[in-house]
Parts: sequence; C-alpha cells; structure tokens
Amino acid sequence: MQPIITSKYETDGYKLSMGNIFWWFNMIQGRNIQGRYQFFDRNNTVYPEGFAEEANEEIKNLSNLSSNPNVSSYVMERWPFVNQEFLRWYDQVFFHDYTQVDLTQKDGRLRLFVEGPIHTATHFEIPILRIISTLTTKRLGIIAKPDWQIEAYNNAKILQEENVFYSEFGGRRPHSPRVHYDALAQYNKFRKIDGKGGLLGTSWIQYAYDFGLMIMGTMAHEYVEMMAALFGYENANRMAMQTWVDYYGKRLGYFLTDTYTTDVAFKDFNYKFASIFSGTRQDSGDPKEHANKQIAHLKSIGVDPSTKAVVHSNTLNTIPEILDLNTYKINEYIRSFGLGKFITNNVGNRGYNTVLKLIAVKEGEKPWKDVVKLSDDPGKSIGNSDEVIHCKSVLGIK
Repeated sequence: MQPIITSKYETDGYKLSMGNIFWWFNMIQGRNIQGRYQFFDRNNTVYPEGFAEEANEEIKNLSNLSSNPNVSSYVMERWPFVNQEFLRWYDQVFFHDYTQVDLTQKDGRLRLFVEGPIHTATHFEIPILRIISTLTTKRLGIIAKPDWQIEAYNNAKILQEENVFYSEFGGRRPHSPRVHYDALAQYNKFRKIDGKGGLLGTSWIQYAYDFGLMIMGTMAHEYVEMMAALFGYENANRMAMQTWVDYYGKRLGYFLTDTYTTDVAFKDFNYKFASIFSGTRQDSGDPKEHANKQIAHLKSIGVDPSTKAVVHSNTLNTIPEILDLNTYKINEYIRSFGLGKFITNNVGNRGYNTVLKLIAVKEGEKPWKDVVKLSDDPGKSIGNSDEVIHCKSVLGIK
C-alpha cells in the first residue's frame, strides 16, 4: 500500500519560509537551537486501538523520501527570495530523522512529541498532522458526502463571481489526500482573473507544482515563540519582524500578530514595520475586530490603512461568512482569505482540529526554556500554565 506522504514537498509553504530562517540560525550562524513540539487535539478525539502503531509506521516512512529536483526548481522559480543553498540542502541533504519523534497512545489519546535541532524538527509538523487526519478518516470510517465535488465547484464559482481573493491553506488537516487534490482541482477552474476574484494559489507545495499555482505561505507562531525564547517575550514580535525584514524584505510581507495577542503585537508594529510589511495575517479571534484594530492602529501611526491587507485565515466555514467579510469596510483595507477546512475537509463531517506546537526551546548548552502561544482566542492558547502566567505578567496582559 502506498504511504500517505510520498514527497518531501507534501508540506506547507511556510515550512520552507520558516525552515529557511531556522536553517540560517543553526547551519550558518551556528546557534545550535533545539525545539520541542507537542501534539494537541482540540476536538479531544478518541483514537481507535492501534492508531499510534499505524501512525508510527507512516512517520517512519518519511525518512525514505527522496529528492525531487523538478519541484525544487519550481520552488526556486516561484520563490527566488528563499536561499537557494537552503533549498538544495532541503532537497538533497535533509531527511526526517524518526528518532526525533515520540508517539504513544493510552486510553484512546495520543501522546506525541518531536524534539531535535529546530531546523530539522520543524519539518515534521505538517506531514504528521496530515498523516493523523488521513488515518482518522480511515480508521473511524468517515465517508465523504455524495456530490461534494459539485458543491466545491459551485462554491468556487461563487467566490470568483463575488470578487473574493483567496488561497487554499488546508493541507495539514484534509479529509484525505484524495479529497484535498480533487477539491483543489475544482477550485483551480476558477483562478483569479482580471476584473474578478478567484483562487490565488495553494500552500501545499506539491499541488502548487502539479497545478502550476503560486506557492503560498509566510510566517508561523513557532517563529515568534523561538524569538521569545532567545530575546524574551517583550522583544519577541519586534525581533521576529526585524529578522524577517533583514532576511526577506517585503517579499513575504504579512506579519502574524496573534502569538502573544494582536494588541501586544501592534505595540511594536510601528511606522517602520507597518510601511514595510504588506499587512497582517489574522489567525484567531474575530476577523472584523482584527480589521478594526488594524485600521485604527495604522491611522494612529500615519499609515494609510487602505493600502494594507489582512489575510483572514481563521476558520471560515460558509459562503455567507466569507462574502460578509469580503464586503466589510470595503474601501478601508485590502483583504484576502486563507481557506483551509472549507476547501479540503468540507465533505459533511466535523473536520479536524489538531496542532503540533513549539513548547520549549534550547540554545547551545543553555537550559530548556518553556514557551507559550496565547492567541486572540483563549481556546487556542497553548503552553505550561505557570509559563502562561509568567508571559502575561511580562507583557501586561490581564
């Protein structure tokens, strides 16, 4: 039977933009930064007996993935701002080291940690989440509803006609790889065209290559968390933005604001950074509230908010939700959408809500430091409870 993951490029675009910077810290600067990641299932799924064993076999298979110079060349062509030495390293040298993974199961719950050099450990996140989603569909017998492809086609048509600009972000938690591919094939029929909206691209690198789409993906919470471990919570957002600008300039220009809440991030999103970045990505909290905060903040620092964007990527589940947000304060900010489950797991089931988050960082011979993610949605906050209290105290969050 063919394994679930068959290519190094069956991963998210931001794993290369993140991996590139982590590689630079460790392989070029010699910082020897280690990362520890933990799996969380927000749906509290009870996994069937033997699930961990099957998942472990799939994860072991990742070590055998070979290089693919065709896809690597496509990434270099579409993302010339990513260090080509890094891309050659990722394609020809890097491999998933299974010894970094610790996955067990007890009473239907999964216990999963990944630990190792952060520039290699980071690349387990997306394949592991895809493996778990695919096996969940298989082991729990979750069947896609009839005619879901027709619904996907109609949704894609509506989004184009209603001038919605969006990308597909759902590769980590699809119903299955087959549904992911077939759904994207429907949306690919309605790409962005002059005078109308439509599909801009996909974060799934392999499918971007297969369909000739732009690779999408910018920044992740783990990046800001690592900065917190290295420079302190009070400096994390500022150092994340400065390092990003030094490394990429404006070419991957959306700042992720909610690692330690958007209110905290905007304190460092000054005229300099707001002028350089194309906008922000909203990944938690209320999308309209985020837009309101960004508009007000940019006005307060002398930046025209109508020239800056918000990429809304937080659980938009229906056409009415998307269309309503697409016309909200229509001339006051630019908006686009990162649609995940809406495209890749919109086949009649609840969908999955799993994450693999950075929880601790170690640099060289220094001790491990716990790190947390707070989010604009308390339900998405992750980390040791004492460390959460410490983080909020440092940042003045009540």
